[in-house]
This record gives sequence, structure tokens and C-alpha cells, in this order.
Amino acid sequence: MQCRWQRLGSRARSSRGLVLIGLVLLTLGFDARVGAEATEAPNARALLEDFKTTVELSHIYDPRWVELKYAEVGRVYGLLDRHPVDTTAVRAGRWSDPSTWSTGSPPGPDTTAWIPAGLRVEVDTVLPTAGPKLVRVDGVLTFTTSRNTRLGVGTIVVTHLGGLEVGSSDRRVAPDASAEIVFTRPPERDRRIDPMDLTGGLLVTGRLELFGALKQGVALPHGDLREGMSHVRFERMPTGWVVGDRLLAPGVNEDRAEDEVVRIAAIDPSTQSIELDRPLAYDHQGPRQGLVPLGNLSRNVVLRSVAPQDVSRRGHVMIVHRQGGVEVDSVRFEEVGRTRADAAATRPKLDATGKLVPGSDSNTIGRYMLHFHNRIGARRSEFQRVAHSVFEGGPRHG
Repeated sequence: MQCRWQRLGSRARSSRGLVLIGLVLLTLGFDARVGAEATEAPNARALLEDFKTTVELSHIYDPRWVELKYAEVGRVYGLLDRHPVDTTAVRAGRWSDPSTWSTGSPPGPDTTAWIPAGLRVEVDTVLPTAGPKLVRVDGVLTFTTSRNTRLGVGTIVVTHLGGLEVGSSDRRVAPDASAEIVFTRPPERDRRIDPMDLTGGLLVTGRLELFGALKQGVALPHGDLREGMSHVRFERMPTGWVVGDRLLAPGVNEDRAEDEVVRIAAIDPSTQSIELDRPLAYDHQGPRQGLVPLGNLSRNVVLRSVAPQDVSRRGHVMIVHRQGGVEVDSVRFEEVGRTRADAAATRPKLDATGKLVPGSDSNTIGRYMLHFHNRIGARRSEFQRVAHSVFEGGPRHG
């Protein structure tokens, strides 16, 4: 709204009266729009126009970037028109509370749920994996941080009006709790509804905050990792490591794969050491002592796919033309991403009638484990941040 007021004011500086009238009319119009949103979701065109108005473009000099950016955001928002809303949040509250929803029950399988602007809905329990096919977030979707939670969903679209919060910088998901988002893409993709292969995953043009319990990602042992070793000592115990965590001892042999994944069986704080659930099968020694660390693969905030064996059914995570406001800390991305590294990446093409050109989407580019698809630059005042996180089992890098 601030951008709109500033623009209106700049056009009417010659008359304070005109500015005041403009502000009153704009305020009434905005209130009317919010009121309409409570019963009817704005369509893709209205969302895109609002996005154009609120995004700062002063530092963009190439108009081709602007045109491309709007086209790509428009494709994301276009998915919303092709998935009509059938369950709407009518009040702020818990996801599992029937009174939160217009239908009198939480969103079920194969539904499209909408959280309007101004409302905050909290995932408060472990929900069935078979969840809604799409959740549109114009308000805030958040997760309880004190106990186990899970949301099964086909696609989450967080518009520029909204935000997704799983913990925060000052209130992380508690170490004895967990939060999962499980992507449940259908077996068969609908190329008519989604020719660009966007559905299945998390698409964000708004805020994203994911904060698991703080977990030190890597730690150097006191001495080398040797074959047969089952106890590992550190100068100082790594932050957040607990019994049951999965650890990676990276292979150092050029001729064969010798990565080893073990678990922490016990921790002895008095000796700053851990016991592994089995002895190491290989040496993990660098050219000099103290070069090969142990990596911790466990996190209590997890984004994963329900059918990882079929790469085409995996979810993906894409931040679309967002200048800042994304923080990912101590999160695990598990077997997500669809773009493969073993084949040339392709760009879907549409013919003159808007239909997908056969074969142009055989390995769609940009559907990665985590993808910052950003052509509008970053802002120093509001950065993007990824820290202490794990990416495992993806078909290609993010």
C-alpha cells in the first residue's frame, strides 16, 4: 500500500486536496478488496497486477527482465485459476479445527485450500500424508513448534501477499519435536493444466521462514577417522548432535565410493566423544590430519517427497522473483527435485494454440531441490539466507 500511496501522491502534488481525496478513495478501495477476498480469491490477473504495483523496480534497467519476470510470476499464479478453491479459511486458528474452514472440516485429499490475506492458520498436529492437492497462501501458514507436525500436500503456492513459517529465528522448532512437509504429486501429470511442470512442491513469491533446531552441520574429529573406529572424540562437542543422528563420513578414495553413513549410538560429554552404531569400514584420512570432517544429516524440519523412487513425481522448491525475506536454517531437503543431471535440461515450449510441444518437457530445467529463481536482484536490507541445512538424494544440485 505504501507504494501505491506514494505513486498517487506524486501524480497529485499540485493539490493537497487531490492527494487527500486520492488517499481516502484508495483506502476505501483497499478495504473493499480485502472484504472481497474473504469470500472470493483474487484471480491470477488481479494478483499479478498487485505484484507489479508492490515490487520495487527502480534498479532494473533491462525491460526484458521485467517482462520475463511478470510472465513467470503469472505462470505460477495461473495455476491458482486452474485449481478453483473449495475450502477457505474463514478465521485464524488451527488447521485441525473444523471451525477454521468454510466447509466445517479441514481440507481433505484432492481439495484446494485457500488462506486469505490477514488470516493465520497453524498446522498443529501430524496430518495424513494424503492431503490437499493445492494450498494457496495469501495470509500466513505456520506450524506449531512445540510438538510433532506434518502436512501432506501436492503444491503450496505462497503469493507475494503471504508467508510460510515453520519456526522463526527467535522460536525454532523444539529439539524434541519435528515438522514435515510431504509433497504428494499425482502419478500422472496433467500437461493441459500445468504445461510448465510447476505443480508438485513449494512455490514462493512471498515470505519463507524455515527454522529447525540448531544443528552444527560438520565437525572435525580429534584425529583421523580410521577403519574399525567406533568412538570419535572432538575438541568440543558439536552443537545440537543427539543420539540417533545420522552421520556422514565422506569417502576419500578416487577409485571407489567409500562414503559411510552411521548413527550416533551414545554421547559421553565427559570425554567430548560419541559412540557409533557400527565400526567404520574404511579409512577417511586426508593428506594431513584434521582435514576430513563428519557431517550430520539429521534435521527436525524436513521437506520430502512421498514417492522418491519416481523422480518425475518428486516435489521441488522454487523461490520466484523474491528480493529478500527467505531464511532456511537447519532444514533437511530429502529426495526432492525433478531436474536430472544424467540428461540434457529442456525448456517447455508452447505452440500457437498454447499446447505443450511434445518432448520439450522431458527434463524441465529449474525444478531443483532448492531454486532461487530471481531476476530482480537482492536487497542489502533484506537478504536471502540458507544455513546449517542438508540436501540429500536429489537428482541434481539446487
